[in-house]
Amino acid sequence: MATVDSDPDAVLALYDIGEVRGMSAAGGTAGKTWKVVSSSGDYFLRLRGVRTSSEARLRFDHGLRDHLVGCGVPTAAALATKEGDRWVRMEEGVYELYPFVVGRAFDPESEEEIAAAARGLAEYHRVAAEYRSPSAET
Repeated sequence: MATVDSDPDAVLALYDIGEVRGMSAAGGTAGKTWKVVSSSGDYFLRLRGVRTSSEARLRFDHGLRDHLVGCGVPTAAALATKEGDRWVRMEEGVYELYPFVVGRAFDPESEEEIAAAARGLAEYHRVAAEYRSPSAET
């Protein structure tokens, strides 16, 4: 895995995303996140904390996302660096870059949206239950 100094700009240089035109802090509850605007599109840069940056945790998380995507569950998978790495390890944690997914607020008053959310959650759990972690296979 690539290792760089603690600098989001240095991390972004490892990806083939064109010219970075802007970066702003994004919300989140576990680690730092940024919205990145580049000449090739918008991205979401995530810095995991040390607690969630072990190799086993990364392999599991990325494998699960790949499994979900492969089964048609709408999920963003991390992009690879120019060298093919899916994350960049740093002293304080791990950076990952994802395509930026546009969304909107959920309407808790809409029965249609509640039903759609329930169906989506059920599908996620059904497909996730089929996933076999790389560490479980060794």
